[in-house]
Amino acid sequence: MMKESVRISGEKIENISLNFTDLREKGLEYIQKFSGDFWTDYNLHDPGVTILDQLCYALTDLGYRTSLPIKDLLTQEEGKAIDALKNAFFAPSAILSSHPISIKDTRKLILDQFEEIQNVWISKKESIGFEEQVNGLYSVEILPKLNFHKSLTKDTESRRTYENHVADFLKQNRNIGETYEKICLLNPQPIHIHLGIYLTDQVDVEKTIANIFLKLFEFIYSPVLYSSFNEMVEAGYSITEIFWGPRLQNGFIKSNNLNDRVKEIDVEELQRFISKVNGVSKCNVEQIKSGSRTYTKSITVEAGHFFNLLNDEEAKMPDDRLEAIYSNLKIFVNNKILPSFNKQKVNTLFFELWSKKYRKYPMSGSKNENFDKALTGIYRNPTDYYSIQHHFPLIYGIGKEGLSRHEPEDRKAKALQLKAYLMLFEQHLANHLAQLGNLNELFNIDFEHGERKTYFSQSLNSVPEIENLIRIDSPNMNTYLEQERTFFDRKNRIFNHLLARFGEDLNDTPWKVALRLNLLKDENKFNRELLLQKSKFLQKLTELSYNRIKGESLKQMELPNTKTRIVRNASGIEQLITAKTGISEQGDRSLISKFLISKSQHRDFDEKKQRSRQRFAEKFRELTSDEINKNDRQTDKSDLPEASFGKIGIKALFKETLDYRNYRISHDHSTSQKTQVIFQKEPDLWVCLFECDTEAIAIQNIFEIVNYFIKQNQQSEGFYLVDHILLLDLLHDSEYGFCFQDEFETPIFRTLEDESWSKSEVDRTKNLIDFFAQVNVQTDYSPTSDKWEIKSKDGRILASSDPLSRNPNPELHDPKDHLLQAKRISRFFDWSIARDGQLILKEVEKIRLMGSHAILKDKHFGQRRLVFQRKLSNGYIVNEDFFDLKISVILPDWPARFQDERFQDYLIDLIQERLPAHIGNEIHWVDALWLNRFERKYKTWQEQKSKLKNSETPSSDLKIAALKVYKLITELKK
Repeated sequence: MMKESVRISGEKIENISLNFTDLREKGLEYIQKFSGDFWTDYNLHDPGVTILDQLCYALTDLGYRTSLPIKDLLTQEEGKAIDALKNAFFAPSAILSSHPISIKDTRKLILDQFEEIQNVWISKKESIGFEEQVNGLYSVEILPKLNFHKSLTKDTESRRTYENHVADFLKQNRNIGETYEKICLLNPQPIHIHLGIYLTDQVDVEKTIANIFLKLFEFIYSPVLYSSFNEMVEAGYSITEIFWGPRLQNGFIKSNNLNDRVKEIDVEELQRFISKVNGVSKCNVEQIKSGSRTYTKSITVEAGHFFNLLNDEEAKMPDDRLEAIYSNLKIFVNNKILPSFNKQKVNTLFFELWSKKYRKYPMSGSKNENFDKALTGIYRNPTDYYSIQHHFPLIYGIGKEGLSRHEPEDRKAKALQLKAYLMLFEQHLANHLAQLGNLNELFNIDFEHGERKTYFSQSLNSVPEIENLIRIDSPNMNTYLEQERTFFDRKNRIFNHLLARFGEDLNDTPWKVALRLNLLKDENKFNRELLLQKSKFLQKLTELSYNRIKGESLKQMELPNTKTRIVRNASGIEQLITAKTGISEQGDRSLISKFLISKSQHRDFDEKKQRSRQRFAEKFRELTSDEINKNDRQTDKSDLPEASFGKIGIKALFKETLDYRNYRISHDHSTSQKTQVIFQKEPDLWVCLFECDTEAIAIQNIFEIVNYFIKQNQQSEGFYLVDHILLLDLLHDSEYGFCFQDEFETPIFRTLEDESWSKSEVDRTKNLIDFFAQVNVQTDYSPTSDKWEIKSKDGRILASSDPLSRNPNPELHDPKDHLLQAKRISRFFDWSIARDGQLILKEVEKIRLMGSHAILKDKHFGQRRLVFQRKLSNGYIVNEDFFDLKISVILPDWPARFQDERFQDYLIDLIQERLPAHIGNEIHWVDALWLNRFERKYKTWQEQKSKLKNSETPSSDLKIAALKVYKLITELKK
């Protein structure tokens, strides 16, 4: 028989804690079961039954309070809302939104942030075929609002300043692997549309003309419509759909309201568009004039311009701007021309329609209105406990009335005994209510400032005459309720639950590695650090989630005394990595400490091999666990104590110095002898670090050495994430070429000769097309020099091949074979012909079988490629695919954690898992000498890059700095 699967039932479960009768019957059942013959008839007059009744009544009160709405239980004060952030309740606008992912998202963000922009369009540089070139480049065209444009017409400098302002904003909000190369504020191209409008009978002429103007302006200027939250809900959008995308401040923008830019006006399309206006029977567009030219079918906008209907230059009053339209407008009613109409009324109606339809909805307080309402509960004071002893019959003498002073002492003693017996139950009842009243603290994500407990208790202050039953010096109840280990376990599971709500977790591998390497002192320190990191992660969760694909940005901040400071905003992936590994944020710090670059040498002691383990143990001893535990790691010293490690590698120094097992202290046989401290630098190889007068001083110095290298490890932990596209400035004013590579990355034909290099992308494309044509028709060629060449019809060299780079043996040079290979690869990349499916299939099959042939085992086998190249002014050739959606992660190889394989695997998996799928990445572990060179050159580049404005060409210093960083990274690849 198949076992029934476990499932969650949707049926409502009866809450027995609210049913007094069932509780009482269950209690009597247990009493009868366990008391046997030693009980009475279980009637109401029995004291045991009376106690059971009171406890069952108290349990129903607990059940009622436990079943209160969670928002009521989390409300801490009357009239005060729940602390949302403290309990990880994130508003939909914060947790569902994300940094712009698509082009439409970026358009929304720009429109929301810049009041002066009517619409904006972003275009992406597209590849022509299968070539490998620069990707991730965008250009932006801005249609300014007409009033704003009018203010810029006589101020060229203001235009440039505004373009730089938008460019700076986009640099701060770019995605990783992407950048904006051109920001263009469009200029107006005045047009005059000659319209004949035929209206139906009995229409409001002025209102209809105002509606026509509205449609005409919508057609020409592509305004963007904002929606309120309620409008989005009424339109059927879910909460997730409403808040998906960037955080906006002026309303919501539907993606289908982002129209394409009007680059062409088709007369027939315009006529159909206006004819749809209510009250219009027919629209006739006679002609469109622009400057001295007349168009009867269509008109195309000039590059860098937008169509403008308004008379901005001659208008003195706002209404005068529409005169250019009125002068070319004819209105017909019953096929008779209308001699006049109220233009002032039309203007008023039109501006009212426009302002009403295209208004904004500031969301500073409204976007989270529903969320705030959901967090508003009723304060129930669930912690308040009223002792059950107040409800017992007076004859028991345990209520507030107590017993008569005339009662005998044994009677009073029995009453106190009953009170103490009941308090065993009552403490559980009161603690249950304390737990309910502290749910707000139980789920508190602020570990640093929260209470160090998950079980809560309270005193039984409502018990009558409790002062006669308690001792003033009674120990704290929390020490019995919850040990530190229990707290760590429970709080850890609570944080895991809160993280899982948002599809996140925080793996403990980085901190387990730190504990094993003695970077964390003990298990308690590990638990505290892990909880602290989870707490910080939860507190930063909304920003980490929002910025997950955001790229880094650089800018200069002006400081007093005309000084500047570079402000670097880390990329989203960097912030996520530091949050999930415990690596300190980079900031302005160097990963190369003064200790690593210091040239000072300590005096060296003799190194000794361990020959006899017995004699070695007699002479030296390990530190005891008690001695190690006394190291509280609180020291004001920042320098390394005087010690000599001899010749030792940096990696060993940073790792082995943390392990107390690598230190030995000489046995103090005599007060006249100094105490020696030796260090194990290699298996069975020890070096004397120092000598001192006493063991106490020796142990203290060992502590200081360990603490010093813990700090050195923390300082050296970090990484550089180089976004390749930011180095693109080095290509400025370079020439364009290409290179065909075979499956072993060896060039076949490429741009070599000076005359082959092109001055622009367009010229390079023409040369490539000519190459495809010529290589396919050419049947034979003879090498005239050391290079083989493909020439155009007019004799220009299109591409060359250096055979010596492919095969150093001249006897094996076969021009026919070389030409045949060039023909095959050109067919594969030639986008002007239909794709050869069989050829592509063979290419994929070759890659699938790579390495299976004996000849290929010692070679790197990959895909044949067409790589676009650039030649710099100094003759240096750069492959454009270096900048094609790629990053390099530079990591130091000497910190102790970074040497651990588990940590390395975790970090690599984390980077590759969290990077966007389309971003290529290469991860490099480098030594201190290489990183020292890189840091100097990278920081020089950062300084130069932060100075660059949108309208400026890259300085020679910037290009040189970018090239140096480029060379270092390409050096790593080799």
